[in-house]
Amino acid sequence: MTYTTNLSASQFEILDQYLPKSKTKKHVVSRHAIVNAIMYQLKNGCQWRDLPRDFPKWQTVYSQFRRWQNNGTWERVLVALEKIERERLKKRIS
Repeated sequence: MTYTTNLSASQFEILDQYLPKSKTKKHVVSRHAIVNAIMYQLKNGCQWRDLPRDFPKWQTVYSQFRRWQNNGTWERVLVALEKIERERLKKRIS
């Protein structure tokens, strides 16, 4: 299902470069799907348990969210995206 919070493939590609790589080569659950579920939860403010069933299991989404929160990933992502946006705006003004 498509939600307004879903990132397009090109949007996720930008974000993905700032996410830590898995220590195992096996990606059981799509990181794109996890990020889309996190975005849905943050926008809608639902309980993790109430994520729609077409997202990965809520426990998987929540544990990945907490891991990225605790290791500083989200802060690094926001700093990087802010830098990208500032550069984009600077080019637009010039």
